[in-house]
Amino acid sequence: MPEQLKTAYQFSRIAIGAAAFLAPGVFGKIAFGGEGGGRGSAVLSRMAGIRDIALGLGQVLGERHGSARGFYEGAALADIGDMFAFGIGVLTGDISKPKAVVGMAVAGSGAALGILYARARDTGDDLDAELAELTRTAAAVEDMG
Repeated sequence: MPEQLKTAYQFSRIAIGAAAFLAPGVFGKIAFGGEGGGRGSAVLSRMAGIRDIALGLGQVLGERHGSARGFYEGAALADIGDMFAFGIGVLTGDISKPKAVVGMAVAGSGAALGILYARARDTGDDLDAELAELTRTAAAVEDMG
């Protein structure tokens, strides 16, 4: 299962990036609402799209050549930055709270997976055990709220 999840993680990043690059207006409206389809936001959507395509392809190719760790770390850092951007967007009124929560959840899960895969590349950790622990922790947090 971890290999399948890793592959899904890599290719979903590429697919989301391609959607943002090829259809920035549609992507922007879905991700950010009515203002997301504006001309300036199309440039930003394409920039973010290329970033995600590059990070996803770097992960795929790096896995084949034994040098993917930096791409996982870079993707995690980008996703953490996205989480902050969504949070700031709510505080400044640039994005609705529901859209920000979804965006932060997607970015947060991406960051967690990126960190997990980067660490596993160095330590040889058992990803099955790591994912089981993350699942237990998420279930415990869900039960609290």
